[in-house]
Amino acid sequence: MFCLPPQAQGGLRLHSKHGDCDPSGAGRLDGRVSPGRPRTTVRVARLIVCLDGTWNSAAPPPGVEPTNGLQIVRRVAPVAPDGLVQTVLYEPGLGVDGLGSHFAAYPGWGLSRILRRAYARLAETWAPGDELFLIGVSRGAFLCQNLAHWLDWGGLPQNASAAEIDQRFELLLRADASALAALPSRRPVPIRFLGAFDTVAALGLPLAGLRRLTRPVAPQLGNRLPANVAVARHALAVEEDREPFRPEIWTPPSAPGQSVEQLWLPGGHADVCGGFGRRELSDYALLWMMAEAERAGLAFDPLRRDDGLRPDPSVAPSPATGVNHLMRRVHRRPLRTWPETERLDPAAAGRGPAAKLPTLAK
Repeated sequence: MFCLPPQAQGGLRLHSKHGDCDPSGAGRLDGRVSPGRPRTTVRVARLIVCLDGTWNSAAPPPGVEPTNGLQIVRRVAPVAPDGLVQTVLYEPGLGVDGLGSHFAAYPGWGLSRILRRAYARLAETWAPGDELFLIGVSRGAFLCQNLAHWLDWGGLPQNASAAEIDQRFELLLRADASALAALPSRRPVPIRFLGAFDTVAALGLPLAGLRRLTRPVAPQLGNRLPANVAVARHALAVEEDREPFRPEIWTPPSAPGQSVEQLWLPGGHADVCGGFGRRELSDYALLWMMAEAERAGLAFDPLRRDDGLRPDPSVAPSPATGVNHLMRRVHRRPLRTWPETERLDPAAAGRGPAAKLPTLAK
């Protein structure tokens, strides 16, 4: 995790792997004590964890828009109307650390490192009573789903050393539920909201005979949401048909009272996730997700909430170019996999495979 640059923060105080970042210089946000950190009186009460998509960071290069995950955390109010301090923990996607990592991002190498950083930072920051919001984009959404499972199984340790975090992480990576249940200082972690933009795993190179050989070590926990998630919302791209972008569609709710909705939206993968797609379509998906997060309790800065957004769901999806063009028409989106949680946005009716399934709009 690191601090977003000042131009991206909009006044937010953000936690960093190097300490707590505060552009105003006012110091720490919470009243919990960590080694070498002073105690103050304001307590973090709402944490927003954003795991971004592949090749996406807090400082997009020229010609690349912020992803919808970054758009959300940039618009979060530092303090909500209910008085709760809202703190963002942001993790960039794979492939932003140099040329080598750029190519390693294709098969997904490095996903486990991102998960470990997110888990360790939460162990440092979260305290019982805090509300937790997870926002993920593409592969980052896949990681958020796995992080939710891990928090359900193993909770978070209290005052853990780096060695203890590593030990717990290895158990989580192996999905050793019995060993995790026996660990001391296991604090259960409820998740108030999980917001996912077109979840994909895309593990291994999408080439015949190489996918299995190049698949990274990453958790495979299935698509049933854990019981610790109260509200889950999934924005799905109805016009995406490339095999590497096959969506990880959630199965029906597994816990009583769990609220799950998966909305098929116009556009391809990049259009729904933001960053590389049509801004009009990504803004449309963004506004839906922001409204759902607000209903779950997240507060946005009223001066920044809709600033610069220009949603238009009628525009055509972004074209695939370069290597992406070679992946076209390999896969069709599996609409109506679990119709009790899926819904077709009216603007997506008649687009892509949705043209054959109008009943989803009801």
